[in-house]
Amino acid sequence: MQAWPPGSSGIPRCFLDGVAYRAGKSDTPVEVTKQTRRSLRYEQMGWVNLIDLVRANPPTQKEIKQVLDYRRRKAKARFYADENFPARATGALRRFGRVTTVQDSQRRGQSDEDHAAYALKHGLILVTCDRDYLNEIRFPLVHCPAIVIFDLGAGSVKEIRDAFTCLGTILSSPQFYDKWVKIDAKRDNWTEYARCLDGTTVRSRYRFHHGMMQEWIPPLRTS
Repeated sequence: MQAWPPGSSGIPRCFLDGVAYRAGKSDTPVEVTKQTRRSLRYEQMGWVNLIDLVRANPPTQKEIKQVLDYRRRKAKARFYADENFPARATGALRRFGRVTTVQDSQRRGQSDEDHAAYALKHGLILVTCDRDYLNEIRFPLVHCPAIVIFDLGAGSVKEIRDAFTCLGTILSSPQFYDKWVKIDAKRDNWTEYARCLDGTTVRSRYRFHHGMMQEWIPPLRTS
């Protein structure tokens, strides 16, 4: 089995397949093969710990090095909050990175398309509660910045904190989140939609469960 380099402390797959590939840094998407399923000793998957997936299908040293190099740079995530993102959530987000609001940029009253174009032009991660951004006809991934669409419930501190769980990989390696990815962030799980360099689109669903990050692997179809 491939050993992790010193200091990596066991990089979860979210930083490799879930980020490097699904954030458009690979030529092709990654699939969980039948061989991987067999190595995990069951065919019907469901929620699987990411560390188990990476042990069954180790990343290359090149992939590990890229992630570690990015993390050592300690880059700060930069966000752009549109008019549908509440002030309480904006204040909480400022603890983790730089946040530009529509008021800061004097773009209040602009269309959703204008907000997306502004974020893409300036390399910002668009944060919003407007689910219109999930519309692939209006906002195709190939023309999108990184967009996180939050479900904050009633907007309580706990609900905001739960929804922000999806930001872990963004905050650790923001360089992977420059464009071509949307995150549908619920309070108990999140779904990532991303475009790969070969033009394909991948969909991945994640959650934290008992302190472990997990990915949803659909059961095999039976004929």
